Amino acid sequence: MIEEKAEALIRELAASPEARTTRRAESRSLAEDLRAAAIDLCMSRATEFSPRIGLLFLYAAKVAALAYLPDSEIPAEYLRDLRHSPDHQETFERFLETIRS
Repeated sequence: MIEEKAEALIRELAASPEARTTRRAESRSLAEDLRAAAIDLCMSRATEFSPRIGLLFLYAAKVAALAYLPDSEIPAEYLRDLRHSPDHQETFERFLETIRS
């Protein structure tokens, strides 16, 4: 599943700043795919309330942070998607603290 791919990439990139540079394009692409998957779930009546939606948005924001920081800012849409879930937003803020230190 796409979530497992995201978890593996997040672990790798969080542990290795050098990998962030070499895998930047792949990371940006995965962030876009994760966000698109969440939006697809939102758009379907059968899955519009799926708990996967928030998790996919969280993974997308984490992967985007690793892909864009520290050279540029995280695109606003990834941050905006987290506003709907205070728990995920708080988790993301803690994640940012760990990768910036």
